[in-house]
Amino acid sequence: MFKLVIQDDEGKTTIVPLSRDEITIGRKEGNTIRLTERNVSRRHARILRNNTEVHIEDLGSYNGIRVNNARIAERVSLRVSDQVQIGDYKLYLKAEGAEQTDDAHTMPVDRVEPQMPIDALGTLPP
Repeated sequence: MFKLVIQDDEGKTTIVPLSRDEITIGRKEGNTIRLTERNVSRRHARILRNNTEVHIEDLGSYNGIRVNNARIAERVSLRVSDQVQIGDYKLYLKAEGAEQTDDAHTMPVDRVEPQMPIDALGTLPP
């Protein structure tokens, strides 16, 4: 299984296991992962996962998505440690079993409440 490491512009890190085949990312309530900064579109990106591959695609966002500093125009395959930039957030794909930083918080994707901003995930009760 893969995990998504999300780092905000202040360096706060959240780890989200990719336990679903489709994950939406955006500022609007109802996304699987909600990123609250203004430079994130309401429905910004979608991550698609199968057993061995993870892909990301832009959902017509205003500011776009960068993978390893290159703006993407279509769905692209992600490799472990690729850097994805969505607004002020940096996202990294990790393989299950990869080391977790001490200040990171892990939250299963199926427990993320759509209305909860990503910067508040670390304070949710277990």
